[in-house]
Amino acid sequence: MISRTKRMWTAGFVALLAMVCLFPFLLQSPAIYDEGIMVVGAVRAAHGAVPYRDFYAIYPPGGFYTLGGIFRLFGYSFLVERLWSALVRFGICLALFLIGRRLVSTKASYLPCLVAALILLNFRVTNFVPEAMFFSLAGVLLLLRSFAKNRMGWIFLGGLAAGMATL
Repeated sequence: MISRTKRMWTAGFVALLAMVCLFPFLLQSPAIYDEGIMVVGAVRAAHGAVPYRDFYAIYPPGGFYTLGGIFRLFGYSFLVERLWSALVRFGICLALFLIGRRLVSTKASYLPCLVAALILLNFRVTNFVPEAMFFSLAGVLLLLRSFAKNRMGWIFLGGLAAGMATL
């Protein structure tokens, strides 16, 4: 059995590795079509506009509302959007590592985390795809935890994560 301290250091190392791999994502030039539509729609949603009613949108409304809320908290800029997107991508890598650590050995769970970080580095699709992926993986992780701990609260949180992925 691996000690709790060693597991936390391992997760911290994976987090640092994922952040280093995803840092170049912040420096890429803006993707005017996808990223631009998402940012403009989020700004409009933050100011009270409703997607599909007040402006044309081809993306699900959850991404506009989420990013709009983040803009209201931290300001309106591409940097805020990029940091949010990098945080979501980092969460995907960490969730893959934690799921892998529950199902296979710790050493074997580094590979999917690294591969996901490299794929997500060049994944230039709007925010709603990585956000849905993150919440889906978080739901899986919470359900695995519910099976291990046999508590209903984890199942509720897993269902909440599945609802967020759907939104």
